Amino acid sequence: MAKTAHKPPRQEFERKFLVVVPLLPHALPEPVSIVQGYLHREEPYDRIRVTDGREAVLEYKASQNFESEKLPMPMATARYLLARHRVGALVEKLRHEIPSPFARLTFEIDKFMGENDPLWILELEHPRDFRLDRKLLPEYVGREVTKDPRFKNRNLATRPFCAWSKRERKDILKEEYP
Repeated sequence: MAKTAHKPPRQEFERKFLVVVPLLPHALPEPVSIVQGYLHREEPYDRIRVTDGREAVLEYKASQNFESEKLPMPMATARYLLARHRVGALVEKLRHEIPSPFARLTFEIDKFMGENDPLWILELEHPRDFRLDRKLLPEYVGREVTKDPRFKNRNLATRPFCAWSKRERKDILKEEYP
């Protein structure tokens, strides 16, 4: 059996924003379908992600900004683990990637499905911490929710948007759909 080279974990910085849906560009690129589930609640945690129903990976995360390499896994194993051993709901989303106004960085715009519908979140991942100039953001980039734990994907699995109080949902939807 061939031995694969071990890659060192990479540091990741991420900013999250609500999306003002009516202000999105009309012609978004074709989305990628993502379904993910978590195998336990506490850190460190394991996440299984299936992309477009064809590729499955297992990812280990030790903290907010630490990410290990993603390990491919057989689709049958991923489906079994997601069906029988996940904690909480599946996090289902359609991801559109578009260029950001920041050099070589991409906006990931996620339209959540299933139990997190009709939530839309924009993520900006970058390799190092940097000062974000809000004046450069397009008008469809709404309130920043980076530090709000409700919007972490693993928390959307254990407490999906549909389980939030009516008031919480109304406050978010008011921002997304002014």
